[in-house]
Amino acid sequence: MHISLSQLECFAAAAELQHITRAAERLNLSQPAVSKKISQLEAELNVQLFERIGKKVFLTPAGKVLQKRTNELQSKIGNIIEEVKKVEKDSALPIKIVIRALGGIVMDILSDFNSDYPGVKLITLQDDNSSIQKMEYDLIITFSNELLNGKSSELLVQETLMLAVSKNSPLAKREQISLTELNDVPMIQFSKNRMLHTWCKRILENAGITPNTRIECDNATSAKVLVSNNVGAMLIPKYTWKLSDSDNIILLPVDNNKYSRYVSISYKKGYYISSETRSLFNYIVRAFHERNLDHIMEF
Repeated sequence: MHISLSQLECFAAAAELQHITRAAERLNLSQPAVSKKISQLEAELNVQLFERIGKKVFLTPAGKVLQKRTNELQSKIGNIIEEVKKVEKDSALPIKIVIRALGGIVMDILSDFNSDYPGVKLITLQDDNSSIQKMEYDLIITFSNELLNGKSSELLVQETLMLAVSKNSPLAKREQISLTELNDVPMIQFSKNRMLHTWCKRILENAGITPNTRIECDNATSAKVLVSNNVGAMLIPKYTWKLSDSDNIILLPVDNNKYSRYVSISYKKGYYISSETRSLFNYIVRAFHERNLDHIMEF
């Protein structure tokens, strides 16, 4: 059986207008062409769709069933067309990327991406819980204690926990440190609305450590200044800060690099991914895999 959309289109117009000639005029076809397509449709279905009375046509019971299903089909086709058009329109929209880890390195990579793809607009969101809960993003860079598996995620780096201390601190002479030594060390912590606060707090609690917190701050730059000025030490993932000699900070391994996190990039599984978004996803993955992060953090 072969039924074409053009046959159904002629049938639907004739059923609505109850007139073959008027249906032909609407469709910009000749009256014989419309009559032929309807006849072909009746032959394919082996049913009579219209009762012809004078110049008018009226639906038979079979015709009424077909009219209902044809209207449903035309509605679905209209939705498909709109969806396809929306894809083309959305390709010009900015790509929203939530950054919950390694912001400094990611921003360097996005700067390179912007140079290579100047026509692609980007919106970066830092620890934006609202956008995450509403799924109002295209890509997200986040971390977990376990390696994420799946086609929608890609590992960027495994990052160990370090203790950041001022070069003026007595601890600066150490090669590494244990969490059990931190009970009496003045500490700087991120504020409670940051994911890093929750991650470090869980590690300390599991080790039975109650930190001597001097200051909580929301801003990574402010935290770096406080540590540099020897206000306190800070637990920080290894690649979170880009350090230079002027920062007056060194990073000490904690418990022989026992603690680490997995930083991954993901897109929304089950959602349409534009070609630009996929290009950015692959660009970031490739950039992380090609970079020597230990070298980068020395500058």
